[in-house]
Amino acid sequence: MISEFLADVNEGRLNELCAARTSESLTLEFKRELPARGLDQAKAEFLKDVCAMANAAGGDIVYGIEERDGLAVNLSPIIDEPFEAVQRRLRQVLDGVEPRLAAVQFLEVPIAAGGFVMVVRVPQSYVGPHRFNSRFVFRDATRVADMSYEQLRAAFDRTSSLTTAADAFRSKRLAALTQGQTWRPMMPGPLCVVHAVPIASMSRRIAVDVAAEYARFTALMLPHWGGASRSLNLDGLIVYASAGSEPLTDYTMLFRNGSLEMVAFGGAFVHDKVIPSTSVAQFFRDAICLSGATCARLGISGPAVIAAAFLNIAGYKFGLSQQRARFEGMPLADRNDLVLPEYWVDDLAAFPPMDEIARPMLDVLWQSFGLLRCFEYNEQGEWVGRG
Repeated sequence: MISEFLADVNEGRLNELCAARTSESLTLEFKRELPARGLDQAKAEFLKDVCAMANAAGGDIVYGIEERDGLAVNLSPIIDEPFEAVQRRLRQVLDGVEPRLAAVQFLEVPIAAGGFVMVVRVPQSYVGPHRFNSRFVFRDATRVADMSYEQLRAAFDRTSSLTTAADAFRSKRLAALTQGQTWRPMMPGPLCVVHAVPIASMSRRIAVDVAAEYARFTALMLPHWGGASRSLNLDGLIVYASAGSEPLTDYTMLFRNGSLEMVAFGGAFVHDKVIPSTSVAQFFRDAICLSGATCARLGISGPAVIAAAFLNIAGYKFGLSQQRARFEGMPLADRNDLVLPEYWVDDLAAFPPMDEIARPMLDVLWQSFGLLRCFEYNEQGEWVGRG
């Protein structure tokens, strides 16, 4: 790839590539011209290049750089078609990829002398292998080849194994929480938990610089915190709301592999054995929102699992508004730990609206207490936050 962050690519960086006679590689390809308009052969060539990178290690295809013998020679800006039209045309061509590739990015790099260079960033895919026109291809060094039977089987196994690893990671963390194995003791009682696990984090391709994030720790605070502190450990960076030697009430853990764990005390501070349902629902919404924002800030894309749980709730009544409690009472759940169904995000770079994830999860949580749905939403599905 040209640069870790696509937004960092500019004309100066492209000139450096040419001056250094940078070689094409597994993750980098130069092309002087765009795929021709209206030609099936040109569309197939574009799809082949994109699928090959997605099925390998991902990478950048740079249109507007002339190459000779695989080396970048000079800029050859695109001047005969506006960037917006090119992007729209090629995104339509990408509909020919199966399964769909959601995270392909297009960048326009303006050139001072006129025209632009276009960078197409293709992520390594974890929902493949991908095909076009019934062909499975992959990029091997600088060439594109059809995948063998063994390579196809390995590609399908990789997707399955990474998803399994994400589930195992979450299960391990939930087991630790139920056993009280947290960085510092949590407030005794119910625990609200949200995990965001990028599938790429299970491939060991993500390594978050937690020392750099230590200086930016406020970005990991949840909205209701009045302040926070932070600490590092073997797992990564912990940002927490409690101070001094008191038990923790809330924390966010950013793991070195890019996964996130957000935990909050889910009981009432003034009433024994009562769960404040509105506060619990607000935490889940805020934590889901923080997950999307953090992955975007760290440049983490691709699919992910967003999951929630409510632990240690045996004997706790589910607090509702006074008016609703007259009809519903304050119900109990039928088990100590509620592990809610996961939500699969196709692409973190296109994170869904918060309530698209939160509302189905919260409906299941409310139903776990024998209620019809989450009453923090009205019948139109809009958040009202009134219990």
